[in-house]
Amino acid sequence: MSVIHKVTKSKFEMKKPRLLKVLENRDSEFVELIKRISRKVEPIIDQRIIKIFSTYTLHDSDHSLRIMDYMFDLIPDVEKISDLDITILILSALLHDTGMAVEDDEINEIIEGKYTVPNLSYFAVLRKHQNNKDEALREYIRKIHGTRSHDFITQKLTDDLKIPSQPGTSIANDIAKVSKSHTEDISWLHKNLKVYNEKASYSYSPLFCAVLLRIADILDIDSQRTPPFLMSLISMNEISNEEWKQHMVIYNLDKVKNDEFTGGKTISIFGECRDASLHRKLLSYLDWINSEIKNSNDVDKRLSDNYKLKMKYPLINNVESIGYSISDIRLSIDFKAITNLLMGEKIYGSKIYGLRELIQNSIDACKVREEIEISRDEYGENDYKPSIKVILDKQNNDFIVKDNGIGMDFDILKNYFLNVGVSYYKSDDFLLRGHMYNPIGNFGIGFLACFMLSDQVELKTKSLDDVESYKLTLVKNSPFITLNEEENPSFTGTEIKLKYDEVIFLFNNDVSHIKRFLSNQFLTDSFELELLIKGEEKNKINNRIIDIKNGYNEQTFMDLSNYLIGIEGHVNVDVSKNIHGESIVDIPVQGDLFYYDGVELVEVDERFNLEKIYNENNFSIEYLEIPIIGKYDSERFYHINEVLDDLEETIEKMEDELRWITIFLNGEIKCEIEEQTEIKAFEYIIGNLKFEDLFKFGQLEEIPTLIFRRTYDMYFSNTEKIFLNFRKKHYDYYIFNRPEQSIFIKNILVSDTKFSPLNILSFVKIQEYKINIVNPKIFPEVSRNKIDKNSDKMLQYALNKSICLWVMDNIELTEKQRRILNDYIKVFYYEDNELIKRRMV
Repeated sequence: MSVIHKVTKSKFEMKKPRLLKVLENRDSEFVELIKRISRKVEPIIDQRIIKIFSTYTLHDSDHSLRIMDYMFDLIPDVEKISDLDITILILSALLHDTGMAVEDDEINEIIEGKYTVPNLSYFAVLRKHQNNKDEALREYIRKIHGTRSHDFITQKLTDDLKIPSQPGTSIANDIAKVSKSHTEDISWLHKNLKVYNEKASYSYSPLFCAVLLRIADILDIDSQRTPPFLMSLISMNEISNEEWKQHMVIYNLDKVKNDEFTGGKTISIFGECRDASLHRKLLSYLDWINSEIKNSNDVDKRLSDNYKLKMKYPLINNVESIGYSISDIRLSIDFKAITNLLMGEKIYGSKIYGLRELIQNSIDACKVREEIEISRDEYGENDYKPSIKVILDKQNNDFIVKDNGIGMDFDILKNYFLNVGVSYYKSDDFLLRGHMYNPIGNFGIGFLACFMLSDQVELKTKSLDDVESYKLTLVKNSPFITLNEEENPSFTGTEIKLKYDEVIFLFNNDVSHIKRFLSNQFLTDSFELELLIKGEEKNKINNRIIDIKNGYNEQTFMDLSNYLIGIEGHVNVDVSKNIHGESIVDIPVQGDLFYYDGVELVEVDERFNLEKIYNENNFSIEYLEIPIIGKYDSERFYHINEVLDDLEETIEKMEDELRWITIFLNGEIKCEIEEQTEIKAFEYIIGNLKFEDLFKFGQLEEIPTLIFRRTYDMYFSNTEKIFLNFRKKHYDYYIFNRPEQSIFIKNILVSDTKFSPLNILSFVKIQEYKINIVNPKIFPEVSRNKIDKNSDKMLQYALNKSICLWVMDNIELTEKQRRILNDYIKVFYYEDNELIKRRMV
């Protein structure tokens, strides 16, 4: 970007927006700062952007001023936000599109492939536009202009964006992030912008400012201006700016209204359209506005009252169609296709997991009711116990899952149970009730599990506070249901009836498989689970989190609840007596020990200084293990190698017969040898060390040998002069003769997730474990067979650290061992983790 030209007075100063007037009335210290910035950037946004985006409507200072007006209209009460909030809003409106201004040398760099950004290739964009460089360049810049605006602010305006009364405090990064946010996904805002912050004497909310910028920006649409998103939907071969103006008329500039009933804001669009194709694209744009309204309402949950926008969803669409009908213009979903996609093996792996999904729904319903019952119990007389029954009635061909949970009323049935992909437990209808229980169900597809098990489903349900109960009959692949209403005051909960013969077939026609499935899949500490087979005795399913403790002594038994938040269960830990090493001879290697410093090879013993070979950056040492094939080995070597015709297999066969040497490398030597390398006459091993240097150990010249490059992970204390061996990498630690290695989320088995030791101390061995996670930070994938990737990373870190803390608390250590272990924890587990209880390490 070229030198910024100054003007004497900006358009911003001449057409003062209401936000600026508020600051002037407050005699704010930011007024002059804002005016200076406006003078600097107006030439950029008024003159340079149009050079590239000539077919787009203007992203100029008038656009910025309109955004400020919409911001003002959207703010709940401008008197309740700070000067710094208003300043960030004004400047982000001014600066958010500066990244669309491109200099000639930057254009050349883009076209030549010298200007690169992560995750976007100009040449790929060019191919999409069939080598139309102008269109490709416009799309490329548009996609990255948020980041470019951010960089422009932080690189060009940092010195200008400081709080006047505290010049050491910059607000450039805040404004840059808010400006960038208008091109990012909503998740980026939650991750990168603070809900609340303070600088100097000001409090402010970057997240609030970003939401306002996003909504205000997309509200700047009328018959004279086509926003970028809508322009991206409209091919210039289909319609020009002139045709847009001719066929689309948006009447109202005042799009934000106050909602007298809620005290929030309503967005209304009035206009007319004479082109059906254009109208469809406008509807997509209005959908985007609606999605931003939804995002705003989600953000409201994190904001304090003075920042809550309280926007009504959806917007009011009063755009009339002239000369055509707009009804039935939307695509509809193929019910059969979508339900088959969501209820089969592609997601869950096996249809039998449909039973898990139904019982999971019952657990949620029972736990919510339990919370309600406890809250209503004033005198301790309530005897409610969560109960789930699986009933098998072969004679009547009924397979029933029945619970005494909260049940469902008509609204829940209509809006959530029968609305695929819409989760009641994620809705305001549930969340605003303030329940402490965090349900298992997240995705709104649990109901479809019925059809994994049976082609016909009958459902009975009655809500806790309703007199009416409802009976629904549903058939696979049909969106139509039958619904009957009746009074049934004695029953509260939900009963789902499936076809017995279809369900039992999935379990190999063996009832014992169902019992085993129930016993493995669910922890029953907090509810009763029974398998009832008509004509037989009850089968009570008992699988408790504490069962694993039986048979273990307290010295090897770790209670996770002592270390982790929202995680219960136990780990059985085997701790070796060999906790630390003191010298080079304590490192488990083969043969005679040598040290190579890059010049010479010398033999070493226990007096050797480990600091010479320790790489403190990688927490490891590197060494080479070399088998020596001497004259007494040659006859047998030739015989075996003739049969195997493979040097590696031959050496492996003779491993215990051969002499070995181990060469420890200086910690500063960069070793580029492969993990396994063949070496023969006249070849170099490393540095100036040659194959011929092995002759003094008995190596025959005519026989090649192998070099095995090894890494030994260790944490060495320069102070204590001892080391701890550990294993850096994840590995699956599963002992097949100890089957109780299970992780559950909210009492449901996550079958494909195991404990994966990382940076685990070598003297610690994990035996059995049984873990139940109720912390809402940890959640499963859609299939529920695995923990979400990010959640799993957090969990594994917490489990590994907790084991180190347990060792500190429960294993008899010397003072040296305690100090080095304490240092080890600080080095490898220094990050904050929301699962770990705070304590002094």
